[in-house]
Amino acid sequence: DLQLDGSGITLRAWDAGAVRNTHQEFNGRVQQGDEDTLYNYHATHVAGTMIASGINTEAKGMAYNAELKSFGWNYDISEMAIEAANGSLISNHSYGYGRGWVNNGYEWLWYGNSEISEEEDYLFGFYDTQAKEWDEVAYHAPYYLIVKSAGNDRNEGPGITNPTDGPYDCIAHSAVAKNVLTVGAVHNIINGYTGPEDVLITEFSSWGPTDDGRIKPDIVTQGMSVFSTDDDADDDYKVMCGTSAAAPSASGSLALLQQHWSNLNGEGNYMLAATLKGLVIHAADEAGSYDGPDYKHGWGLMNTEKAALLISEDLNSNIIEELTLNEGEEFARTIKSDGNQPIKVTICWTDAAGTPDEPHLDPTNSMLVNDLDLKIVHNNEIHYPWSLNPYQPEEAARKNTKNYTDNVEVIDISNPEAGEYTIMVSHDGVLSNKQQNFSIIISGVDRNLPVVDFQANKTEIS
Repeated sequence: DLQLDGSGITLRAWDAGAVRNTHQEFNGRVQQGDEDTLYNYHATHVAGTMIASGINTEAKGMAYNAELKSFGWNYDISEMAIEAANGSLISNHSYGYGRGWVNNGYEWLWYGNSEISEEEDYLFGFYDTQAKEWDEVAYHAPYYLIVKSAGNDRNEGPGITNPTDGPYDCIAHSAVAKNVLTVGAVHNIINGYTGPEDVLITEFSSWGPTDDGRIKPDIVTQGMSVFSTDDDADDDYKVMCGTSAAAPSASGSLALLQQHWSNLNGEGNYMLAATLKGLVIHAADEAGSYDGPDYKHGWGLMNTEKAALLISEDLNSNIIEELTLNEGEEFARTIKSDGNQPIKVTICWTDAAGTPDEPHLDPTNSMLVNDLDLKIVHNNEIHYPWSLNPYQPEEAARKNTKNYTDNVEVIDISNPEAGEYTIMVSHDGVLSNKQQNFSIIISGVDRNLPVVDFQANKTEIS
């Protein structure tokens, strides 16, 4: 038992108002970070999923001994930048603007811009200024991982005058950002995960792709019938559904992983946000009809225990690394496989913010700034990372070419033959600032054998 409870980690949350910090589940661990004093049920529910102590065992939060600093959403970007500069590692954002069809409680209203498109709200999948600003905050604070709900827009609308939202391409605004962890919602898996067929997406959870074809959401967690704290009394609870309820489960779990890393690597030592995000994607349980990622579940169902065990394994075998690729260089590492377990390699990097396009429907130009490329070479055979085709979003992921789209790349070799495999990371085009930090996670190494690391200039080995 790893005995992780979030101790020593202060999470952040931006939400619809103040958390009822006097609730019996919080025992003094919630601090309001701004002037918001009006208790809000949504903010309180999200907080409970993250850090409730478990007085009511059904409501026990993921990081039940962590602290929480809570903010109203009005000045989120400037406050996020300040908190990140002050050492924030993880924040939760279970809110977003109404897009496409929105029900105000009485009737359906269409929020799209009909001059740009009658078919779809053009802001679905569109990398806008909010996505850019969140990416900028993340880029300037490389240890800070922003967790964002994917949205509940799929299948919304009466289907008259304008089509119903979705099914694909119904994620909007900051959830489209490259450097955030975007979380979709699935049904509870009562008897534990045994295979992809256990993971059932909710009917509301928004699906990708982004307009430039990136994989969103990144991950899914339970967002159906989540029991947590409510704001009407200090012993009040309620059940809620939504990607709003899924994201804080991920945020609380991330706190446990940072706690575990710090326990093993020394107090105050934490993973880069790209490492943490890459690790969660690497350790996810397969979901969906086909192997690999898809635009419904992203990389699959979050598996915090598997991620934590990889951190434990790293102490002895150096399978999680934080590296820098310089312009014109190539990173290579040779590993050995005993042929008995799959090889999996993930790279993830915090990319510089993209440049939003002029408002129009589904612009396809890439928002990726620094395009790193991962491949694995074995006996003259090249293994490529997974990628998806946004023009055929329901198709299975493929792995027969470079991925030019995502700032996460994953290679799976399910039945490797025994022998040496060389992992190579290079880049296409120029790198902004002449370099790019990246994180790499490796599974399936035969640990009894030495490994070789080298940085090579493409023209000469130095």
